[in-house]
Amino acid sequence: MPRRFARWYNSVFVLPSTSTPPNVSPRPDRAAALPWWPDAYQFSCDESGGVTGRANIVPAMTANASPVTIREFQATDADGLRSLWTEVGFRLIGDDDAGLARFAERNPGLFLVAEHDGRIVGSTMGAWDGRRGWLYHVAVTHERRRSGLASDLVRRVEDGLAALGCARVLVLVEESNGDALAFWQSRGYETRSTRQLAKAL
Repeated sequence: MPRRFARWYNSVFVLPSTSTPPNVSPRPDRAAALPWWPDAYQFSCDESGGVTGRANIVPAMTANASPVTIREFQATDADGLRSLWTEVGFRLIGDDDAGLARFAERNPGLFLVAEHDGRIVGSTMGAWDGRRGWLYHVAVTHERRRSGLASDLVRRVEDGLAALGCARVLVLVEESNGDALAFWQSRGYETRSTRQLAKAL
């Protein structure tokens, strides 16, 4: 897993029932031709066969008709993100400035924030370890819940992971968080009985 955990959690692994659209190749060199590929992303292959990419600024509209900008993480977002994550009850483990910058560097185009009038109102962190994709810290402010913003953030990162060749993505959800489980299941994710184990390093 690309992140470290300082505590044990009783969590379930939640997997998507389908990870990519049918009859569509997720190969990075074909990403530009994919009809479902959002304009928010531009990826290309370098000489070593690796993939580089960045997210362009893309406006989004939420249910309360306020314009929201979804863009890639910037170093100046760190305090606003920690404020959002504290508001929604996330544990801040490895979320200092250095940790966030390292995550963004390792996962270009997959660490997204939603901003409105200079305030961060949503986030999602996507990571790919070469075998499986992971989603972390998917959150929106309380007033933007059920507006479609969280789903939009997740969709963009799912598409980015698929274009990298990722066939399956996982997310960790606490068993007691019924609202979160309902959200992920509504997006096609399936609950598995696997128990997560963690060790602080």
